[in-house]
Amino acid sequence: MNDGRKVTTAEMWEKERRPEIVEMYEKYVYGRIPKDVPKVTWTVGAVDHEFLGFTPVTAKELTGTVDNSAYPAISVKIHAMEVLPVAARGKVPVLIMFGPARFPNPNEPRGEELARLNKALRALLIQQDPSLQQVFDRHPAWEPMKEPSLFTRPELNEDGDPPNAWELAAAGWGFVLLDPTSIQGDDEAGLTRGIIGLVNHGQPRTPEDWGALRAWGWGAGQHAGLSGDGADGGREARGDRWRVAVWQGGAGDDGFR
Repeated sequence: MNDGRKVTTAEMWEKERRPEIVEMYEKYVYGRIPKDVPKVTWTVGAVDHEFLGFTPVTAKELTGTVDNSAYPAISVKIHAMEVLPVAARGKVPVLIMFGPARFPNPNEPRGEELARLNKALRALLIQQDPSLQQVFDRHPAWEPMKEPSLFTRPELNEDGDPPNAWELAAAGWGFVLLDPTSIQGDDEAGLTRGIIGLVNHGQPRTPEDWGALRAWGWGAGQHAGLSGDGADGGREARGDRWRVAVWQGGAGDDGFR
């Protein structure tokens, strides 16, 4: 403890020592999350049924819209991609990874759907340039879009293992690709934009205000509070492709506990 006492019980850690550590990190390292941070409303966009290796997964495009009614000049939309194994039932562990929130392996059209697309593309190209009819006549078997391979050999990790996303899905884990720059830009100019700028109504922050790392931790915590199929109440770990420090930046968020 700050007063020299030793932590002797779990309750003492939870109620006394942990709050002291969080207070020190907020005061001297990451800054404080304001008490008046607006509410985030999550909506589901496109849902894609994909395969990661040989594991079927469901990928959901999520957008977290921050209430900007107090300062409409700044809009903040948190972009995330939630990927869960199809076989997931009940609670599953979910790993949050910071990076572009893209579909990991989009499901491509095949068979009759692909044939319809190729037919439409041929007609559109000929309509745009009638002379292309001769090209198609000389190459009757050629199609503008090829049937995708059922399995593409992945680029292995440095240790020779399959991609991380493949291994997570095969082990029954879910994961979230969360774009941190959609929460807060990581540069000086960005500090008057994003969630920090929205809360400060476009004004520069003070030295004790939260910075980008704390804002990213807050954003990850917003997703951790979601309840969705398969991941409802599941424990969430954090994996950061950019900065390990964001793990500590969200350590004071009860959404991860």
